[in-house]
Amino acid sequence: MSTTEVSSHRMQIFHPYDAEDIQKIICEARENGLTIKYYGGSFPVSKEGVDIVIKLDNMRRFIFYDPEEQTFTFEGGLTISEVLQSMEYLNYTLELYGIIPDMTVADAVSVGLMGSNGTIAHCLKSCQVIHADGALIDWVWPTPEEVSNRSVNIPTERHFLPTLQTVVCGLGVFGIVSTATFKCIPIHLAQETVFECPLNEMVNNWQQLLNVASYCKGIKWSLPADKLQSVIEDIGIWSKHRFYLCSTPILIAVQTHQAPSHHPYLSPYTERKTCTLWTDWFNSRSITSSYSATMAEFEALLQKNGGRKCWSAGPVYASPLIGQMYPGFRQWCETRTILDPTNMLRSGYVVGDLLVKG
Repeated sequence: MSTTEVSSHRMQIFHPYDAEDIQKIICEARENGLTIKYYGGSFPVSKEGVDIVIKLDNMRRFIFYDPEEQTFTFEGGLTISEVLQSMEYLNYTLELYGIIPDMTVADAVSVGLMGSNGTIAHCLKSCQVIHADGALIDWVWPTPEEVSNRSVNIPTERHFLPTLQTVVCGLGVFGIVSTATFKCIPIHLAQETVFECPLNEMVNNWQQLLNVASYCKGIKWSLPADKLQSVIEDIGIWSKHRFYLCSTPILIAVQTHQAPSHHPYLSPYTERKTCTLWTDWFNSRSITSSYSATMAEFEALLQKNGGRKCWSAGPVYASPLIGQMYPGFRQWCETRTILDPTNMLRSGYVVGDLLVKG
């Protein structure tokens, strides 16, 4: 295990090589009353406000392949592109298509990576998660017959075992994702159609964006499919009165989701059929606040139409709408309080501090 970067307030960054290294770090942190943030290594995390940051960039091993179950197990520091490359050798892939940010496995699970056809929840079978007490536990999805959380009796004490509904989109505050096991599908050949675009036209359009923009923010939201027309009309009206904003073309994709048992508590989708809306907003005015009034206005417009924010488009801002946006937010908070009553684990994915109270 290596250690780097000691800042003025003695914040340390650890690079563990395995789950045992992480357990040692957590044990020392508990004994000394220290706080921890963790991330896989690919997400633009906030490292402020804690004593220890754990980066999983040394945990990059392909652990196991089960040909009968068609599953692959990887450590949290591998990127999604490396996962796909490893599967490709055996003619398998993930059932996740479209624009997919190349996050590490741990980051993808923590923020709920979303592609054009669905989220990483569709492909995820289980995770090994290290709790705030140092225990290494296997987390799985509940069956349709099970309640969302379950408990088991252990001779010495009673442990609370959450499901993947908590850790997927959990923003890294429930535990550290050591490994993840994915269900895979055979690779299918597809035909690709390429439309030519003159280079000078592309350069001119990009130069216009550069000349206008002093601020850029990528956003991705999930919306009920039947609200799509209403959203597009509202965006058109809203943008006419905000001439200082421009955006890349809005990309819309229709998705079909699995059973409710695979829906995280902070799930960015509510129904089986939804669509995602993704764009980059460029602002000619300098915005220095972490959560601008302009972006809050735009997000309120999407929320009015039943939209939910997807975390995988960039840094997560602690929106004041978070409690209203996700019906499972209260249960998410209560589970967090049970698993980590001292709030030792903080979210590295949130700009600012996400204070979670049950």
